[in-house]
Amino acid sequence: MSSSRHTSVETVSALAGALDKVANEDDSSRTLSYVDERKVCDGNMIAYIPIATTAIYSCDIFFDEVATDSLQKWYC
Repeated sequence: MSSSRHTSVETVSALAGALDKVANEDDSSRTLSYVDERKVCDGNMIAYIPIATTAIYSCDIFFDEVATDSLQKWYC
């Protein structure tokens, strides 16, 4: 059995679709935060959504990986 990791095109497509839905959502109950309140950001995580809430928490790497002009849509 190979120990290398493989991500299928279908998996990437499903993930992209889910992220697109989040990006285009207009739910007034959703909150966005740039503070890692649960201290789970590990340097490789861009953001997380705790199961019990609708809040999206952005990790520090998010601001390095997302274009500044795109951030205005999320945080303004």
